[in-house]
Amino acid sequence: MLKRIATALWGKFESTAELKKFGFLAAIFGFIIGTYWTLRPMKDSIFNAIVGMDYLPWAKMLSLVVIFPLVIAYSKLIDKYPRHKVFYILISIYACASLLFCVAFLNATLGLVNTVQSPWRLIGWAWYVFVESFGSLIVALFWAFTTDTTKPDSAKRGFPIIVLFGQVGNILGPLLLNARRLGFANSAPVVAICAGLMVFSGLLFCKIT
Repeated sequence: MLKRIATALWGKFESTAELKKFGFLAAIFGFIIGTYWTLRPMKDSIFNAIVGMDYLPWAKMLSLVVIFPLVIAYSKLIDKYPRHKVFYILISIYACASLLFCVAFLNATLGLVNTVQSPWRLIGWAWYVFVESFGSLIVALFWAFTTDTTKPDSAKRGFPIIVLFGQVGNILGPLLLNARRLGFANSAPVVAICAGLMVFSGLLFCKIT
């Protein structure tokens, strides 16, 4: 039934395996985009709560400075290891980092309970760069893997499905994973949920590699 619906919307797929592949890729991309667009609004709000909005231009410049060597390191990983292994490495790092940020944000001194803004609270700067780098590296890596493993004719059929799920994730992520909607006192638990979504994306990735 799903194959018939997909065929009607995006054309005839070569096989059920091809449709299954794009189904998993679409789900993974949906979770990645949903996670990113959940983290992105919190990037500024948490930075403002910890450091102060006056320092936001400096945070943007810092992220550019830090992301540059990260991209170089990413390129070296891509050259040394297969793309799917690099995905596992990076998604694991970001998931673990998200959990660490959650713990830090729950801390009475380091975290969001402390309402004293200060440029010396380094956790705020690290958080800003973390979210920026996630959007830059993980999304790029996903598409690098997807384009490398997909023929042009197959891409015409499957890529619209991936983009569609990305748009769904873009809408549902920040809509559903809202601290107030979920009854949380602050955004720290949402960061932990995002870590879980990253892990789940990695598990789904296992299905296609």
